[in-house]
Amino acid sequence: MNSVKQKSSVIKKKEELEERKRAEERKQAKVYEEFVREFEHDAPKVKTFVKGDVINSSSKANDKGKVYNPAGMKKLEEMASARLHSPSTSVESTHKKPEKPKKKQKEQEKKKSNLELFKEELKQQQAEREERHRLKKTWHNSNVSS
Repeated sequence: MNSVKQKSSVIKKKEELEERKRAEERKQAKVYEEFVREFEHDAPKVKTFVKGDVINSSSKANDKGKVYNPAGMKKLEEMASARLHSPSTSVESTHKKPEKPKKKQKEQEKKKSNLELFKEELKQQQAEREERHRLKKTWHNSNVSS
């Protein structure tokens, strides 16, 4: 008979957790109501739109509505495309060594370790990085001089 009257510890724990959840929900509801009350009274009666504009003393007033396209970027793009399409530079950068028969190249590639392949990849990335840096310098120098 005692076991019927007393609740098991598992049931007690469940009830305690449910009670905690309900108490937490009540607290949250109070905080939310307080939050809503605070902002209801502060709402502005009239809403207005204020249009802003950036004013720069060195810019012209009639430049409104135009898309900003810097002149230096066009030059940089032209230089990069010319460099990519010129036969002398592309041949030098891609084929520094005379070509070997394909069988020997395949055998060499198989012999290369992962470390060597990784080193080659790093060298290629560094070369690309140096090329970008050089292009930035030439672009910067052309902007400074003009």
